[in-house]
Amino acid sequence: MSEIGPGYREAVAYNDALAARYDTETAKEGWAAINRRVTDTLMAINPGAVGSMLDLGAGTGQTIEAVLSVVSPEDIVAVDLSSKMLEKLKSKTFGQAVETITGSIESFAGTNTRDFDLMTAIGSMEFVQNLPTQLRLLSSFLKPGGILAFTYIPRNAGETSSKQFSVPSIGGGFTEYYWPHNDVIDAVMDSGLHIIRAEVFPAYARGNEQVVYEFIAAQKIS
Repeated sequence: MSEIGPGYREAVAYNDALAARYDTETAKEGWAAINRRVTDTLMAINPGAVGSMLDLGAGTGQTIEAVLSVVSPEDIVAVDLSSKMLEKLKSKTFGQAVETITGSIESFAGTNTRDFDLMTAIGSMEFVQNLPTQLRLLSSFLKPGGILAFTYIPRNAGETSSKQFSVPSIGGGFTEYYWPHNDVIDAVMDSGLHIIRAEVFPAYARGNEQVVYEFIAAQKIS
């Protein structure tokens, strides 16, 4: 079991409260289309045997479920801040066991000693305070030929680098961090990965705001 890490108490409360209706709410937002970018990438590059998978910010396991529709990793690790989200994940039948770790992406990355064929982080990297640093560290856990697929919220010139949200109706809140495209791409390429796909798209509506993601898939050069 990993540690949550500092600064995440409100985010844990928020995600625990959201867990029971997370699948329903994300279905309304078309979340499956975001995960299809992962599966489309895997099918396009024909990665062969994917023996191990790490899903960061796994939530209720939607990305894992999507990946299992196209490849069959035998070793799957799911990391999430919320134990309630991971309880929902464990209640699903994936046809195999999934190891769950309650903790932040940063705390997991700081203690991990394993390598993976596939790492995914869909809808979770905006909660990582120093994304370029963590991408460099996470990339070191990829096996040669391994795939990293993730989303983040890109920051344009003149825009704020972070924003805090409080949700009294649910309890808790969270902070999002935004990074320039070039900083993220540089971190990936500096880590010995080749960019396969980089796509900016409208992800979901938050009130009157349209949240924009960039999806990046990259492969570690053998």
